[in-house]
Amino acid sequence: MTVDIADLERRARDLLAPEVYHYYAGGSGQERTLRASAGAWQQYWLAPRVLRDVSSVDTSVGVPGQPPAVLRTPIAVAPTGFQSLAHPDGELATARGAAAAGALMVLSTRTTRRIEEVAAAVAGAGGAWWFQVYVLGDRELTARLVDRAVAAAGRRRARLRRGGRGRGHRVQPWWPPARRRRAGRTRTARRGGGADRKR
Repeated sequence: MTVDIADLERRARDLLAPEVYHYYAGGSGQERTLRASAGAWQQYWLAPRVLRDVSSVDTSVGVPGQPPAVLRTPIAVAPTGFQSLAHPDGELATARGAAAAGALMVLSTRTTRRIEEVAAAVAGAGGAWWFQVYVLGDRELTARLVDRAVAAAGRRRARLRRGGRGRGHRVQPWWPPARRRRAGRTRTARRGGGADRKR
């Protein structure tokens, strides 16, 4: 498995339909935050330490709401919606992979698999998870999603992460140029759409 992000992006472009690839690879609006984030990450480096005793290395970390030192690595899988667009198993596969790697799974409100399914997949693999909460226009639906996440957490306390107030507006590259220009100038104010009531 490669750790070259550019190579992973090339593979994804070859495997996925164009609209799916651009959903995952792109950002909202004019993608200013996406570009700034990519630039910010370039400022961080992993500094190798030589001539150190590495016979006993412990990278585990404690996570609020979970048993002490439940994660083997200080890494979390960021909440990403609509994962079944890329693979039928969607969030279930991601949850199992995160647990196998000792990483934290953060489940998006826009999940394509049921909260309970993902919680069971994480628990079955011995992992840990959080639930990202979008405060939707339908507040009763928001409350039901939170209740289900808390119930699915079982004996472990649920850890909720508050998301933004709405979906980012996407300007898709396969749209005609005139439509892209109009969309780029438009600021949307959608209120809590898109959440599947069956999740």
